[in-house]
Amino acid sequence: MSTDDRPNIILITTDEQRWDALGINNPAIQTPFLDSLAARGRNYTRCYSSCPVCIPARRTMLSGLHASTHETLGNTEAEDFCPPHTVPELLGDKGYETQLIGKFHVGIPGKRYGFDHIIQSETPNDRRQTAHQCRNDYADWFEQQGVAPHTLSIGVMSNDRMARPYHLPERYHHNNWVTDRAADYLCKYRDPTSPFYLHLSYWAPHQPLIPPQAYWDRYKDNEHTPPMGEWTNTDEWEAGLHPSSTHGPFRLNEMRQALAGYYGLINHMDDQLNYLFDRWSCSRLKNDRPLLILFSSDHGDLMGDHNLFRKHQAYEGSAHIPLFIAGLNGMEVPQGSCDHIVGLEDMAATVLDAGGVERPDYFKEDDGHSLLAGDSVRDQFHGQGFCRGTVRCHQRFLVHGDYKYIRHTTTGEEQLFNLVKDPDELHDCSGEEDLTPFRALMDRHRDNTMAAADGDAPLTPCAGARPKGVWAN
Repeated sequence: MSTDDRPNIILITTDEQRWDALGINNPAIQTPFLDSLAARGRNYTRCYSSCPVCIPARRTMLSGLHASTHETLGNTEAEDFCPPHTVPELLGDKGYETQLIGKFHVGIPGKRYGFDHIIQSETPNDRRQTAHQCRNDYADWFEQQGVAPHTLSIGVMSNDRMARPYHLPERYHHNNWVTDRAADYLCKYRDPTSPFYLHLSYWAPHQPLIPPQAYWDRYKDNEHTPPMGEWTNTDEWEAGLHPSSTHGPFRLNEMRQALAGYYGLINHMDDQLNYLFDRWSCSRLKNDRPLLILFSSDHGDLMGDHNLFRKHQAYEGSAHIPLFIAGLNGMEVPQGSCDHIVGLEDMAATVLDAGGVERPDYFKEDDGHSLLAGDSVRDQFHGQGFCRGTVRCHQRFLVHGDYKYIRHTTTGEEQLFNLVKDPDELHDCSGEEDLTPFRALMDRHRDNTMAAADGDAPLTPCAGARPKGVWAN
């Protein structure tokens, strides 16, 4: 590839968007613009986050390193991150102009981590008085507008399952703000003489679940019922549950309202992206180079599945995420739908490959592999995280073949799901299948990765029982 052929690269990411919250994967939600992009390339239907928590996943996006390599399992707010190199740093060395707009959430607020410039806002919640979110460019802008005393004065907060329409005109919404900053960059302020790498990072559909009224109305009458595994807690709802509780049981009407807010935010963002690309196409800096677009999310959201909410867990709603790559202006990428197992780290490696950066020699087997060559090199995927139940429990999970194997290492409990026959993980078949090959594969990963959080409890199949690592008996 000659210097003049280097593509522009746009990485579009969301926060907490599960795999089935994209129209091309689920007709219950409308994302026509993103679907049209996905149709220009390859949609990966089995992509996983190696640690389905914000900061660990975003460090993977930034570095291409699996969570077990960069050794972050939780939200270590405002702690520095020191990988050997970052994606924008390596691209910058190749002559790319690099820009981040929106959510960053990897370490020290305001630190660029290799980007030429950042416009940073981790959340629409104004937390500038805290050390870990002291920079919020959206909150600065919102304060200057003088329209409300606080960005979330309506009382629906950053992790709540409660949802409602946005209370202000749409132009003040965080989705609009991120999009407007991106339009300024693409149409006015970028260097037209060099290729660029733009990480366009939306907070949505992370809570607070507050889409503009039109998008709320589109989904408010949904009749969705979250799947409930045989192994989960299906007790009756009791009053007194905190609005941000990760464990139910929840009221069905609350979860349907949450889904209306969640889908509404994604649909709104999709329309904003449609506006952004149309505006760019009409600008003096309109796209002319080959263009690679990647779309994914840091992790999913359980959204009431199995009476669980938010992320952290190994279950599909939390760990299974959307990913597609698309090529425009002559940029060649693989086509069609792909069910090979891929991970979030592969997205970073693909960006580097497109920018002419060879796979770094410090990358390990579990770290990123470029998707531009075609089929994935993975036949399995290992991830880890923490449950946040009554018993705080470290989790490991392994996706291999048709199955997902979960080990609750603090308690020694094991679960096994056939994802082909049972994509909603309703039936734990750990008491029916031979776990020996899954245990051996997991032990190999465990030997090569962080094991300090693991317990020494003997391994015991749950065989359909509630895992104590998630639910107290």
